[in-house]
Amino acid sequence: MESKYETSDQDLNFDGSKLDSLYNISPQAYADSIKKGNELDVTLAELETQIEHLSQAESDSVGLISARLTKERYQLLELAKTKPAFIGWKLSGVAVAGDKPKILSFNFDKGITKIVP
Repeated sequence: MESKYETSDQDLNFDGSKLDSLYNISPQAYADSIKKGNELDVTLAELETQIEHLSQAESDSVGLISARLTKERYQLLELAKTKPAFIGWKLSGVAVAGDKPKILSFNFDKGITKIVP
């Protein structure tokens, strides 16, 4: 891929391009999962205290809700274990001049030394 653009006669315009860091999970998604997990912990704790005073049928209903929330919490905990890891850079918005203009994006390694898939 690198050689395709290295020897090409295409005129690449980098004026409108943008360089962004790449993560295996976005830092915002990670932060959101932690926040939502903490909110679920509070909700689960509240449900546990309320369940003691209910009849068996009501208790069973709240228990089903609690089980579903617990399952979602475990999924968020798995996501939290992933933690965002920096994997490289993405250059997007590179314009190719010509009769049929198009926009290209390139992924680079951490050191921005080579193009990666």
